Amino acid sequence: MQDARWLDLAEAAVLQAGEQLRRMFLQRNFRVWQKSEEWGLVTEADKTADAIIHEVVTAAVPDVPVLSEESETVYPEEAQGVWIVDPIDGTTNFVAGLPYWGVLLAYVENGEPLAAAMYFPMQEEMYTALRGQGAWLNGRPIQVKNSEQWETQFVYMCSDTPWKYHVDLRHKVRILGCGAYHLALLASGRGVLSVDCAPFVWDYAAPALIVQEAGGIVTTYEGRDLFPLQPGKDYLDDYHMVLAATHPDFIEAARRHLRKRA
Repeated sequence: MQDARWLDLAEAAVLQAGEQLRRMFLQRNFRVWQKSEEWGLVTEADKTADAIIHEVVTAAVPDVPVLSEESETVYPEEAQGVWIVDPIDGTTNFVAGLPYWGVLLAYVENGEPLAAAMYFPMQEEMYTALRGQGAWLNGRPIQVKNSEQWETQFVYMCSDTPWKYHVDLRHKVRILGCGAYHLALLASGRGVLSVDCAPFVWDYAAPALIVQEAGGIVTTYEGRDLFPLQPGKDYLDDYHMVLAATHPDFIEAARRHLRKRA
């Protein structure tokens, strides 16, 4: 399959799932339960979106496996290509009635993201990227903010950051409760740094490609590469602090000014 067709398929899948989620969100007719004592909420809507995406992509390419937060979490041993799904990024927002949540899908080939689509239904924003060819918002090319100025720019953080780390960054902080949307805002020029304490691969596979194709940087706090993904690895047990930024200086500033609490 040509690279652009992977992107077309990803976009179609997240759009179909997202429109169903929008209806459920507005009608407030879904069940909610706790995943475990350690992890957060899951809803009937997560399961519905996951099923829709599985159906769309497997109908088109039945031989490509799907790795998902809500189903299979082990990266397949023999597969050249894999779909990576987060049916709702921002589930707690979804449950609480806050509009910042989205559907994420990446096509990964030989462990590296090739195509990505993220749909945020309540904002009517579709972010897409194709490796080596750029990133787009609703079909229009996007670029990260071209600025080395620090103090007047938005920095996005997950809600865990302030209580897990001493934060000594002098800038305007926003916490929207949806890590993928933080990265989407960064990619489209509406921020310079994003900090996420412990995202999983389904949280970052799609937005990482979008940020990189928009000219940004995505790395771990320790400076390790997030990709390639490893066959046979269970990604339910794998998470990192992820930093994304528009300029290397912002990454270094984050490392200097975020100190883990005792």
